[in-house]
Amino acid sequence: MLNVSSRANLCLAFSVLVLCIFGLLYIFEGPPVSSNSILSALQNDIRRHAVTFEQHLEFYDLTTAGDGNWSTILPNNGGFVVQKQRGGSYSMAGITMFHQLHCLQMIRGGIQELESETKRLKLRQVTGRHGDEEDEHTIPDPGTTGEDEDDDEAVSEGIHDGGHGGTHDSKHWVHCLDYLMQGILCAADGTIEGAHDGPNGALRIDGYGVTHQCHSSNKLFEMAGSHSPFAQQFS
Repeated sequence: MLNVSSRANLCLAFSVLVLCIFGLLYIFEGPPVSSNSILSALQNDIRRHAVTFEQHLEFYDLTTAGDGNWSTILPNNGGFVVQKQRGGSYSMAGITMFHQLHCLQMIRGGIQELESETKRLKLRQVTGRHGDEEDEHTIPDPGTTGEDEDDDEAVSEGIHDGGHGGTHDSKHWVHCLDYLMQGILCAADGTIEGAHDGPNGALRIDGYGVTHQCHSSNKLFEMAGSHSPFAQQFS
C-alpha cells in the first residue's frame, strides 16, 4: 500500500509525463495554425458590448425615399477586402456581416417590386387601365436610383449575388434566405426576449428594449475601407 509520500511522488511524475507529451505534440505539430489573413486578425480584435435593440422607423420605409437609409449600411465597395497570400499575391474575400446586409437589401428590393406590382394592379382595377403603362405610384428598381453608380458598387453587386441576377431573380432571394438562416443559426443568440402587452391586449414579442451582447461593426467598416480591392494600393 502506497504511503502519502509515494502517492505524491506518483502524482508528480504523472503530471510531468503529461506535460512532456503535450510539449512533444507542440514541437512536432507546431503551434495552432492561424491564417495570416487580415480577417483572422480582425476576428481576434473584436470585443463584445451591450446593445439594446430599438425600433428604427427609418428602415420601415419601403419607398425609394427609404433607399438612402439602407445604402448607409454597406460601404461603397460592398464590404470586400483583399488578403495577402503567403506567396505575396493577393486574393479577394468578403466579410460575412456585409454579405448578410446585402442579402437583406436584396430581399427588401424584392418586397419593393411586389408592392409596386400590387399598386399597379389595384390602379388598373380602379381606372380600367391595361397594358404596361407606368403610374406615379410605381416604385423603381431599388438598384437604379437615377444616379450613376460607382464601378466598385457595380462590381460588388455582381460578386455578392451568388451567381444570380438582381432583385428580379427569385434564385437570388432564396439564396439570401438560406444564407441568412444559416447565419442566424451560427450566431445562436440566446438572449431572452420578454413578452409585453400589444395594442389589442394580446401578448407580443417584438425584441425591442432587449439588451444583447454584440460585436462592434465599426472595426469591420474600417477594415473594408482600408483593405478594399478597389483601393489604389491594390489596383
